[in-house]
Amino acid sequence: MKRELFSVQKLVNDYLTEQYQKTRHEKKDFWRVSDMGKCLRGRYYKRLEIEPTNPPDERALRKFEAGNIFHWWLQRRIRYAASEMANVKVIGMEKEVRDDKLNVVGHYDALIQIGRMKILYDFKTVHSNAFHYRDQNKILTQKHHALQIGLYLMLLKKEHPDLSEARLLYISKDDLSVAELKVLLTPVLKKEILQELRILNQAWSRQTLPPLPPLIMKDPVKNRWVINWQAEYCTYHDLCMGQPREVWLKKAQELAEEKNKGLKSKKRKSKT
Repeated sequence: MKRELFSVQKLVNDYLTEQYQKTRHEKKDFWRVSDMGKCLRGRYYKRLEIEPTNPPDERALRKFEAGNIFHWWLQRRIRYAASEMANVKVIGMEKEVRDDKLNVVGHYDALIQIGRMKILYDFKTVHSNAFHYRDQNKILTQKHHALQIGLYLMLLKKEHPDLSEARLLYISKDDLSVAELKVLLTPVLKKEILQELRILNQAWSRQTLPPLPPLIMKDPVKNRWVINWQAEYCTYHDLCMGQPREVWLKKAQELAEEKNKGLKSKKRKSKT
């Protein structure tokens, strides 16, 4: 009998890969709330249950699981606090919400009642550098996070019409620093959510591909062009682009560099 070297890292990696494969093969009859703001075409392929061309590697799977662990830990802390505080009540955690007309489903992190006020929470774990960069540069909510929690608000208000406030909870993985940011379902946010779902549902009913995201985007803080995260982190983007990753990624990098040269040129002209 051949002896195998025992490796905890391999145990972790094998377990997470197995779990990823199980969830990937689950039937997908709906759009996911947690995918709001991501690549539209990648989400279309995901619902078709096509094999990802750019699946997450082992490190990415470990990062996802680390986020899950923080979620579970924080939910336990909230439940314990609610059991000790007379004015705090947990209405639900990890409960499914869906809308058959919008063809969307999701599981919210926590719905809590404090006194007479109901608050929806969505937890987002981030690297400590990203957490403190966001804080230092006064970056509030990220657009896709606002779309996700905004949609949860829309879905939950049917059962909880008095629910008006949601909070994004950004958690630093390294030091457990927490930023609690209020999100309201404004008419503008609601319009953006419905527009995104309308594009997806029309594409699905017509059996046509939804549009691609732009390869690059302007970073408002750094004031420079960067590769669009929607493209870079889409697990289907080789299929979306019809090109291998190294080809479209190189094209995106060159396009960003060209745009940034134009920005530098404008700065020099403005100084003269």
